[in-house]
Amino acid sequence: MHRRRPAQNEAAARAAGQLTEHLSKLKPEDLPPVHVVAYKGATKFVKAYPVTSVLYILGLGLMCFASGLMPSEEAADEYSRLLQEADYETSILETAELKVAKQNGRYQNTRGFMGFSCDTACNREYQTLQRYQQEHKEAKAAQFKALSQAKGKVGVFSMFAVQEARDLFWGSMGQGKAFAKRASMWDLLFMGLGSIGRDEGMVAFAFRLALNVLMNFTMGLIGATVAFIWFLWDVIRAYQPDPVTAVLAFSLFTIAAISMVATYLMTLYGAVGASAYMIVRQCALSIDNGQGGAERRGPAGHIGHDEDESSQEQAGDAAGNSDSAREEHASWAASGLRRGQRVRVRGLASRPEFNGTLGLIRGQEEDRWLVQLDGGDKVLKLKEANLDAHVD
Repeated sequence: MHRRRPAQNEAAARAAGQLTEHLSKLKPEDLPPVHVVAYKGATKFVKAYPVTSVLYILGLGLMCFASGLMPSEEAADEYSRLLQEADYETSILETAELKVAKQNGRYQNTRGFMGFSCDTACNREYQTLQRYQQEHKEAKAAQFKALSQAKGKVGVFSMFAVQEARDLFWGSMGQGKAFAKRASMWDLLFMGLGSIGRDEGMVAFAFRLALNVLMNFTMGLIGATVAFIWFLWDVIRAYQPDPVTAVLAFSLFTIAAISMVATYLMTLYGAVGASAYMIVRQCALSIDNGQGGAERRGPAGHIGHDEDESSQEQAGDAAGNSDSAREEHASWAASGLRRGQRVRVRGLASRPEFNGTLGLIRGQEEDRWLVQLDGGDKVLKLKEANLDAHVD
């Protein structure tokens, strides 16, 4: 392992150098603020998928604002009366469930070693268990019929039906999020144990953990949505709607659920993606305005060194080299700028504290001008668009 670490460090250094090179090629206009990127992405998606966008907005509106129709006073009274009468069937169902649970325990106790054999007593307990299970099935059907008679009085679009569908959805969502949290906890545990002895930084570890958390929540919430849709039809069927109304209610409830889950997942992925984008953008803008690149190479980029003095010395050397190498550069005359000209800094997005500062052109490197600021040795690499040659 110790022999491989130098090679790993060298590979990491090469990767960091390549990343810095790619970032240095990015321009500020290539990396707009995150809210601009989000707006453009949303606009592009809406234009590409208008039907999906309309359904998403419809579902989100139903989930946030739809509360169901208020039934008439007579229907509400009849619903309450039949619901109270259904309590008898509910009590019978609870008794049947208790009997099944107890009988199943007795049956399991009479089974042979590891459950692979069953003698006469075991078969007798099994037959009793089957009889109790049949009674439980009949009690459940009777309860459903009694509740369906009550629910049929108010309709599938009533406030009672909508609230029951909401309870089913949020219950499924709670189970999905609980699964994701448990899986993420185990991922954190095993990833932490697996990282012992590995040459892995905190950034890489946090990135891997974030990906695992996103995948866990994606699987948990998608599974919760499938479970909700699976049990939704029983909820709708209990309110005794006609076929057209049943299909319409099922479609609307499903669209609302999918829209809510999509919003939750987009929020998670958007938070992680926006954070990564903001880090990359800040690094690119720092390199663009002379804070990175060559000025941070070598020991000056490490803790314990005077970063400003080192960057100034390197920028001064770069300015001297560029003076001798580019004194007769053809683009100077075309741009209207020249060595030794007084200029004013303007339009810096990431370093606004330098806007309005006066300086002196010391040279040029490719498409950047080396400007030494007044009152010190600070040298910035700036584009022509960020320089005002009309200085009083």
